[in-house]
Amino acid sequence: MISTQDLDFHYLLDDARNDSNNLIPPVFHETNKFGIGIMYRIINVKRFFQQLGKHHFNRVSTTVTFNVRDSFYKKNEGPVTVSFNNGKPFVTQGAKAQITIDIDISDLSSLVLGIVDFKKLYMYGRAKVSDEQYVDDVNLLFHTTESPICTTGF
Repeated sequence: MISTQDLDFHYLLDDARNDSNNLIPPVFHETNKFGIGIMYRIINVKRFFQQLGKHHFNRVSTTVTFNVRDSFYKKNEGPVTVSFNNGKPFVTQGAKAQITIDIDISDLSSLVLGIVDFKKLYMYGRAKVSDEQYVDDVNLLFHTTESPICTTGF
């Protein structure tokens, strides 16, 4: 057994099949067991973006209002408006947003940490956007080439 967080690890192997010999109809070989066990959580959306003032969000310039749902921590719910100037975030409560996104805190946390692309959240109905023409812009805003990796066992 190999425990890895590298989704492309199977390319390293000459034969990626595991030793189960299970076939998945119609013609797929079982290669692995997959589990999801970590949830990152933003506990203060406004403060999160304030702390990331030096982070670069792919040179995108736009203003986004995030209408955040958080059934676990009600203080975290509500709108947060963030202006991105050439990729740099500035919390600008009350500013007129070009884009409005309705999203649950669990999905927003995964989005901003680079775990999932916005296009997938939108496609699966996990996020709503005020105008579909902005889906690509939001996707680029939060796109990363690497997801976070946690090596701490708990």
